[in-house]
Amino acid sequence: MKDKLVFDTTRLINTYTLENANAVNAALIDLIRIQGDKQGRKTNIKADMTEWLLPIDHQAAPYNQFFDLLRVGVVDSITKLLKPIDYSRQPPYSYSINSLWGAIYHTGDYANPHNHFASAFSFCYYLKMNDPPTPLQFKSIDHSITPTEGMLIIFPGWL
Repeated sequence: MKDKLVFDTTRLINTYTLENANAVNAALIDLIRIQGDKQGRKTNIKADMTEWLLPIDHQAAPYNQFFDLLRVGVVDSITKLLKPIDYSRQPPYSYSINSLWGAIYHTGDYANPHNHFASAFSFCYYLKMNDPPTPLQFKSIDHSITPTEGMLIIFPGWL
């Protein structure tokens, strides 16, 4: 029998929920629909997918609600991941968003298993869900999360 690596998913994968997300979710859905499919299903996402860098003003309402949640989530995720290491003498964390895109899945659409290896962290934010919702699967560590509307999931890019 093959040994299996076991990961503490509570440190690797973190979930956050945006309360009262209706306005920001509707605005993000409209932005994604206006952008339309720019990738032509040539990526791992076999759905309508925007440009890799979605044009969005992160300080403008209602988008700022989402970016506030993302900011809190990223700092919290970094802190949890590095907690066992003494970084007390290190400067504050800094980060940037290298790409931010949206996708709309229709019946039969899917995402191929993939990772975002070049990124320290990646995230998914769920605007609207099918019933029943499709779980986000991390096959490399045999873990899945069933998202809800307004849920932000932050995870290391290598997963």
